[in-house]
Amino acid sequence: MQNALVSNVNSSRVAFENMQPVLPPELEEMIFSLAYRSDRMKGDRLFLVARRVSCWLTPIKYEVIIGKDHIRFHTKSTIHLKRSDMERHGRHVRHLLVWGRLEVDVPDLLSLCPNLEDIAIWTESLLSSVGSTNISALTALRCTHLSINVASLIDRCGDTLPNPAFPFVTHLDITVGITKVGVAGKAMFSHFPALTHLAVVYTEDHHLLKHLVDAVPKLKVLVLIAGSSHSYLSSRSQKDQSLAVLVDQRIVNILCCPSFVEDWERGARGDVDMYKIAEDVIAERQKVVAGDKVKGLIKDLVL
Repeated sequence: MQNALVSNVNSSRVAFENMQPVLPPELEEMIFSLAYRSDRMKGDRLFLVARRVSCWLTPIKYEVIIGKDHIRFHTKSTIHLKRSDMERHGRHVRHLLVWGRLEVDVPDLLSLCPNLEDIAIWTESLLSSVGSTNISALTALRCTHLSINVASLIDRCGDTLPNPAFPFVTHLDITVGITKVGVAGKAMFSHFPALTHLAVVYTEDHHLLKHLVDAVPKLKVLVLIAGSSHSYLSSRSQKDQSLAVLVDQRIVNILCCPSFVEDWERGARGDVDMYKIAEDVIAERQKVVAGDKVKGLIKDLVL
């Protein structure tokens, strides 16, 4: 009787082992990663499947972080930032947006996230904690996207900044202090030699816009961020076209509504954001210009 029981247990064990997944680990990881990215609201359940799955998904969970004090947005990225969390998972963070009041200083937070590619600091009190004595916590990172009050930062830390301070930044958002930036001009943008995409608060000051365009040698896109207080500014509207014609074809008006936070997160996740929209608008304009040139050549040949 006992031998028969042991035999049945062994048979069940063999049958269970035969049911184990035979997919290569790399393919299995890809499947779980795609499933998690496609539905993050339900994706946390996948962490319970197996330890290996949890190890695969943890870097994805923390790659985009929005750190806020007590307000939660309708996004899976919003968390209450704590030092203990960042000590465990900071190495996974690639995109970081912070504002409000945090339990950890910004320089300390940056040191715990050595692999950051994208930083947004939207609270002046948080930015002020990045002083001249610890500016290296920010400049040492190989970031390609920066969203801060850059004029304020350079005013406060200019003497201690290396030049260039941000050699890898290609995308820069300036939501405050635009007039000050325009005055600083090339001296300020010399800290961003790789800059190709610039976003600033909406303005109709043509002189200021021309100043910005001239100050960035590699500029491809200049986005004017129109908030909800402005009327909708379509890429095909007369006002948008007049700015492009009078100042530069690379200028595009974008209405970031309902939330600039959502637009930032879309860009961080590789989805369509204001820069991608602006690139498409500029590509359309270039097609129109090229078409007009061809029509002009044909007309000259006919004549």
